[in-house]
Amino acid sequence: MRFVHLERLSLMVVILGFTQFSSAQCPYGFSDEFWPNGVAYAANPPARSIRKMSVVNFGTGPRLSLAGVFDSVGGVTTRGVGLWNGTGFEAAVGPSITTANLNCIAVGSWNDGTGEKLVASLQLPGAGGALVWGIYKFDGTTWTMIGQPFDSLASSIRVLNDGSGPGLYACGNFSSIGGVTLPTGVVKWDGIQWLPVGLTRPCNASNFRDIAVFDDGTGPTLYTTITCTGLPLSSAFPVARMQSGDWALCSNGISGNG
Repeated sequence: MRFVHLERLSLMVVILGFTQFSSAQCPYGFSDEFWPNGVAYAANPPARSIRKMSVVNFGTGPRLSLAGVFDSVGGVTTRGVGLWNGTGFEAAVGPSITTANLNCIAVGSWNDGTGEKLVASLQLPGAGGALVWGIYKFDGTTWTMIGQPFDSLASSIRVLNDGSGPGLYACGNFSSIGGVTLPTGVVKWDGIQWLPVGLTRPCNASNFRDIAVFDDGTGPTLYTTITCTGLPLSSAFPVARMQSGDWALCSNGISGNG
């Protein structure tokens, strides 16, 4: 499934806004893009974009990781995920990354107990060469799947603390992991497997778009933004929060034409 966000951010704005690094001039621009079957986008080009950013340090200094729809950035070949070191771009290299699906909309950093890793929702070649959705971690050299394959992409990956300690969370429009159907579109890594967070999908939600923790006065609470099915646009994108072990709507959605 190909999922395109409306979020668009020019690479120049991204880099100039990252003040931790030097103000070196940024080479920018994207190459023509291809799906894994080699069909060019020329006939029906999608938005070339950087959709998410995160800072990661593999032990050699911080890198700004960029996720989006591209197969090269600044002249460096790298599909869906690239790294900016303050003076130039680096490829998020590794086995078979050059044949990955270039569509990545979720990226983050996470310490798995052995050091900081870049984590991303990607389709990488699995057994037999078929592309497999999953949450993968990158140590600066190699991409490794965390747990079992997902049936679709994650739209957000975050390290959050809901009061029980920091944990790695993912949300998206996936509905199963490792062939097991999930009751919800939010999961948490417990060190062995991805566990569902919540018991149901409020308003028959087709996609969980983002997740955060907010203390509303009763303690740290998980919040998520969702896409409801079969509702008018004025109420199709509400916010839900974790309440008594399940997701409960706490808004009627957004409105406006901007």
